Amino acid sequence: MPKSRFFLLAIGLVGIAHIPAGQGQELPEAAPLDGEYMVYGGGLGDHYSPTVGDSKLLLIIRGEAAREIFEQLGPETEQSVCYDPDAILRWREDVACQPDAEGYSCTVGFDLTTGKSIHSWIC
Repeated sequence: MPKSRFFLLAIGLVGIAHIPAGQGQELPEAAPLDGEYMVYGGGLGDHYSPTVGDSKLLLIIRGEAAREIFEQLGPETEQSVCYDPDAILRWREDVACQPDAEGYSCTVGFDLTTGKSIHSWIC
């Protein structure tokens, strides 16, 4: 194969290798968020004002974002003894979502001193 053809073939293969996965699909975009937050110290059941060494963030997400997260979490999670057996609850690690009177709500928490996620719901 002449060098010029090989060069063109190589350029074409490199170009194909750089096509993003799912090309032709609409890419997700950031959207407005409906919800609340709380920065606190201690635990959720006994919280107090945050301190330099004890600061956590609770995010409560509502509306369309919560519905989307709920759907992405997959099937309902096996119920624990602290929940109404008829309740619909989905959680994975430190993210929890459930339908409520206004639609859906989800919670996620972070320990701001470590940057790690933490449980965001209590019974």
